[in-house]
Amino acid sequence: AGLVYCREVDDELLSMETMFLLDQLAPDVDPGLLAGVKRFGDTPTMATEVPWGLSAKESAALLLAKAASTSPASVSEITVAAVHPTLAPDEIVELVVWLSLLQTLHRLYSYLEVAVLDDGDVLRPARSADAPPPSHRSAPSPDPYGVDRAAG
Repeated sequence: AGLVYCREVDDELLSMETMFLLDQLAPDVDPGLLAGVKRFGDTPTMATEVPWGLSAKESAALLLAKAASTSPASVSEITVAAVHPTLAPDEIVELVVWLSLLQTLHRLYSYLEVAVLDDGDVLRPARSADAPPPSHRSAPSPDPYGVDRAAG
C-alpha cells in the first residue's frame, strides 16, 4: 500500500525508502508482483483491476491505498463499504495511518527540498536555521545544493 502511495505522488526518494523497508520485512516478495503493484500505483485514474497474484485482503488494501493517495483523497463511504468485508476496521485504520505517515514524510521532503539525482545520490540542502522555507522566497535563488547544472 505504501508503494502505491509513493507512486501516486511521484516521490522517488520515498519510493526507494519504501522498497528498502519491503526488502527488509518481506525479502521473498515476487519481483513480478512488485512490478504489477508499481504499475497499479502509476495508473493515473482510480484503477479497479489490481495486480494478479494478490490475496483478497492485499487487493482490498491496494484499492483503499489508491483511493486514499489521490489529492484530494477519494475515500468515500462507498470505498470503505467495498473494502470492509475483506479488511477489518482496525486494518483500515492501520492502513490509513501508514499512508498518513508517508504523506507527512512526502511533505517534509518537499519542504526540505530533498532530491534524488539520476545516479541515486540523495541531496539535502545546507540551509541556515534562519533561512525562510522555499515557498517564502521572493526571488529566485541559486541551487541550494551547490550543483552547477549548466556546467553539465
